[in-house]
Amino acid sequence: MTKQLDVSNIRPNVRKVEFRLKDEVVDRALSYKKLFEDKDPKTSELKFPDLVFFNVGDAHVAGQKPISFYRQVLAMIAYPPLMDNPPAGIPEDAVQRARVLHKASAGLGAYSGAQGLLHVRQTCAKFIEKRDGFASDANNIILTDGSYDALKIGFELLIRDERDTILIPAPGYPLYSAVIREIGGIPQHYFLEDKHQFNPQVDELKRVYEQAESKGQKIRAIVINNPGNPAGNVLSRETLVQLLKFAKEKNIVVMADEVYQVNAYDIKAPFVSLRKISKEEDIQVEMLSFQSTSKGFSAECGVRGGYIEFYNVDGNTVKEAVKLVSVRLSPNTTGQIILDLACDPPTEGQASYPLFHEESEAIMGQLRRKAKAIEDSFNSMNGTSCAEIKGSLFAFPQIHFSEKALQSAKEAGLSPDTFYASQLLDATGVCVSSGNIFGQKEGTYHIRLTLMPTEDRVKVALDRIKTFNEEFYRKYQ
Repeated sequence: MTKQLDVSNIRPNVRKVEFRLKDEVVDRALSYKKLFEDKDPKTSELKFPDLVFFNVGDAHVAGQKPISFYRQVLAMIAYPPLMDNPPAGIPEDAVQRARVLHKASAGLGAYSGAQGLLHVRQTCAKFIEKRDGFASDANNIILTDGSYDALKIGFELLIRDERDTILIPAPGYPLYSAVIREIGGIPQHYFLEDKHQFNPQVDELKRVYEQAESKGQKIRAIVINNPGNPAGNVLSRETLVQLLKFAKEKNIVVMADEVYQVNAYDIKAPFVSLRKISKEEDIQVEMLSFQSTSKGFSAECGVRGGYIEFYNVDGNTVKEAVKLVSVRLSPNTTGQIILDLACDPPTEGQASYPLFHEESEAIMGQLRRKAKAIEDSFNSMNGTSCAEIKGSLFAFPQIHFSEKALQSAKEAGLSPDTFYASQLLDATGVCVSSGNIFGQKEGTYHIRLTLMPTEDRVKVALDRIKTFNEEFYRKYQ
């Protein structure tokens, strides 16, 4: 008798889901970590004194401290008596903000309604209006448990059957393809290249679109990730205009994944939202845009806060989306509180501002310096290069392999990038992600690094990588 929950008997789309942020290299690094934690004598046999997890995208795990203002307000809402008797050092504006949000939410333990707290949606709408220069409607915003929840709402609205296709970037976040497959659609990659600073090319989009159409697929939307994970790119205004024109010409929905919008490091290449450009250039397309508390300088990954905004979308469709999310009852309240604070932080003249400004600027300064250090390091070594890291929290340096190295990787049964990452880990204790996890143009190979480790650990890691790379280059030259 076949069991009802035998893997052959579960919903087929579940088996199609692939979501990898780690591979055998990361698994081995975790096994090394356990040896160190257990003070196992086997650590004496390793070639390195400790590990550097250059692959981890969680700032708090890597040692970053939370923003004081966020946690002060959250603590008072979590334990309301603190609002009447705040501890010494808690600024008055933080107390007042906690009171306003506690009243709006009825506390962290209360449901907030399917669409999320109206107060927080209004805060998000004001944030969008300030960013773009024209109004946003809180009724067109749904609050979510992070970007996964927001993206899934969009994909569930778009994917009707197994022919429906979403264009997604490669390299790109593996979550896109995983959710699309789970729902039953087709993820179709369009490739970004180092030589174009990972800016999407319209010719590539047309090639992919026509190829998909020839197979009977129905292209419904394009995901545009700006700033980009893992490439660290910030798309130029010219590129964004071309992307919007392409979407309008093909009559497809634009899914603007802009969760790293705060993380733009080059003043000459500022982040500009697709929504803003659509309005200014009068390129009207249906658009879904996304934000998350997991990114920015606060990187509050664990609280799971975010939103989806519907722009130029039929109001009846928004109502259907609200109906869809009603089955979850409400997004978590903690995430909504942090989202409210991120969208409306302290301003100059408020008591909380000096410390908030000091903390946020310190984090952004560290991110800029780490990005520059990584970029410079990989552009100075033999056999490696790195596109300019203009934004997000990641770098995607390219490894240029000799024929000898490619053959050795093949004999080891590994992709070349995993071969490099594996040897790097065993020689130095530095753990990076293989580029193939994120997708890459055929014949190119990368590794992904994060900007999350502290500056001193980034320096340690880069020094070790440089020593390893020179030996790797000599061995396989």
